[in-house]
Amino acid sequence: MLDARAQLASAEANFQELTLFDDQIEDEVIRTERARIARAKSGVDQREVALRQAEINLGRTSIGSPFSGRIANVRPIKVEVQVLEAEIGYLEEGRNAQVTFAAFPGEVFNGRVATINPVVERESRTARVTVLIPNPRGRILPGMYARVSVEARRFADRVIVPKSAVLERDRRTMLFVLDSEDGTTGLAKWNYVTTGLENDSLIELVGTSETPLLEPGQIVLVDGHYTLIHDATVRLATDLRGENGRPR
Repeated sequence: MLDARAQLASAEANFQELTLFDDQIEDEVIRTERARIARAKSGVDQREVALRQAEINLGRTSIGSPFSGRIANVRPIKVEVQVLEAEIGYLEEGRNAQVTFAAFPGEVFNGRVATINPVVERESRTARVTVLIPNPRGRILPGMYARVSVEARRFADRVIVPKSAVLERDRRTMLFVLDSEDGTTGLAKWNYVTTGLENDSLIELVGTSETPLLEPGQIVLVDGHYTLIHDATVRLATDLRGENGRPR
């Protein structure tokens, strides 16, 4: 609208320049013809039409005022997760998922895997997984930051230890096992291990002829063991013995 008015004003100024002193011409026919030619050259006629069209368009325009609102489909709500290409094969639709939100610290929301997009993004090497979460009170809002833990494929009869127990020395993977009669004080025995599958907190131990598996009930050290040596005397900070006196 403002642009159309500016262009018309420029054309009118050009018209005035082309017809300067024409009022001194006594022949009215000549004055009229010069004015017609000047209007055509200056573009006044076209600019007037353009301004009129802009006014019509403005009259047909509806301008709304922004207001607070909410996406209608938030019960349940969908959470999109980017999963690494190497981990997609472990997921299945219908698996359970636990979601935490920065807006609700300490609160866990349970959901399930709704869809797994089979297309892997070339740059990030991730695929999009959609998790569906019940949202009966509408507390979870679109755009909130979420952290998602998805139940992956189950592997039965595996030996697993806390990930913090596993160390690397001399380019070999190892961990310390407590050799103790009372389950609290004893010697730290290091054991070379071969690892397999892992997640954020646990890691699988794979038995080989060189690195046999640990026995169920053995206590592995998970803290304060970075500078230990073999057969170092240690005392557990927490009593790990159960009610029957055996390690748990």
